[in-house]
Amino acid sequence: MRTYSLYLNGEFVQSKTAVDVINPASGEAFARAAILDRSAVPKAIADAHAAFLDWRKETVKKRGEFLTKIASEVERRSEEIARSITLENGKPLAQSVTETTMAVDHLRWFAEEARRGYGRIIPIGLKTNGMSRSNCRLASWARSARGIFH
Repeated sequence: MRTYSLYLNGEFVQSKTAVDVINPASGEAFARAAILDRSAVPKAIADAHAAFLDWRKETVKKRGEFLTKIASEVERRSEEIARSITLENGKPLAQSVTETTMAVDHLRWFAEEARRGYGRIIPIGLKTNGMSRSNCRLASWARSARGIFH
């Protein structure tokens, strides 16, 4: 039975304790997942925060490339991932395959969107006259684009 390790501070780490992952259809354990001891949580949070500070310095191009690599890896392992989803959740394999395919599509979409990260954010308190935020961004883009295309 496979034990899934933790990914902490850039490394896969085995822990002293693990929990069974149960197949709801059979009630049997099909894998184990490592868990972090409570005493190690503050260090894991501090390491994640430090990693985020480095990540936010990356260019949007590099962030997009990273998401594309993740998408490719998920796609490469899609059969294995879909099977795990089915075993863990008890859903039909076809639904798990679709879920995995959608995850790849979303990752690729966000990878491409990263290139369009201009640093503009619509504040939560902004009055939008009933428009959704995405429509506000679209309207803002359209106003900007009008000058390019006309």
